[in-house]
Amino acid sequence: MPRLSTRQKIIIAQILNRIVRLGRSVVRKPMQGDFTRNGLRWHLDLNEGIDLAIYLLGAFERDLVRCYERLIKHGDTVLDIGANIGAHTLPLARAVGPTGRVIAIEATEYAFAKLTRNIALNPSLSPNITAVHSLLISSQNEPHEQLITSSWPLDKTPSKDMPLSGATKEVGNAKAQTLDCLLSALNPHTVSCIKLDVDGHELSILRGATELLGKYRPSVYMELAPYCYASDMSKFEALLDIFRTANYTFRRLPSLKALPRSTEGLLNAIPKNGSINVLCNPPQGHP
Repeated sequence: MPRLSTRQKIIIAQILNRIVRLGRSVVRKPMQGDFTRNGLRWHLDLNEGIDLAIYLLGAFERDLVRCYERLIKHGDTVLDIGANIGAHTLPLARAVGPTGRVIAIEATEYAFAKLTRNIALNPSLSPNITAVHSLLISSQNEPHEQLITSSWPLDKTPSKDMPLSGATKEVGNAKAQTLDCLLSALNPHTVSCIKLDVDGHELSILRGATELLGKYRPSVYMELAPYCYASDMSKFEALLDIFRTANYTFRRLPSLKALPRSTEGLLNAIPKNGSINVLCNPPQGHP
């Protein structure tokens, strides 16, 4: 399997988007609508990257979904940070079962509206999901952004300066708070694992989650994208140090193959201008 950069993945997605647009125009079908994939209901915009992946493949990041469906147990409490449209929220809710809980956190108004719509389309799962419109920060006094990337339009020409070709959206009335502060209000009995996909905001969020990491020692499913830290690689180092200091190990997904703990070793395992999904495991964590 070739190691593709994020830009290469986007180019492939744009080609597929053109094919889908042409096919649907021939039969006079719109690019937005409600669809069923793998037993889940979705409202999708097929000009968006995440939405198109669900439409064509049945899931966004299928290998990641298959992996956590094997590892997460019924009754677990899971945090979906950077939930976006709910691409992982809904499969996670199915994985934790009727006795489990998914807390889905999304910062932008645009994606949060899509998230809540997709949750509502799945009434059998919605009781297990708590959707939170919140911008997670490192400390309560930290100045926060008003615009966050949460859309990946495929019908736009990508910029050479933006490897993700992403579009920023307003956070609007999202409450800016630390993850520890949010969980203090929600008071979950436990937190088994975290799915974290926030395009360069990982360090800030985890610095605001010291109580969570110390108390619950959750496993963390995370996208490692060094290019998001290209302007200051010391922040990427600091992100890794949060896990190394707590004796977490790194495993590549979906193979669960052990990854180096060194920064150099991890960087060598990641495609240039690309990313990989990893599972950060506490000592004696699953698997």
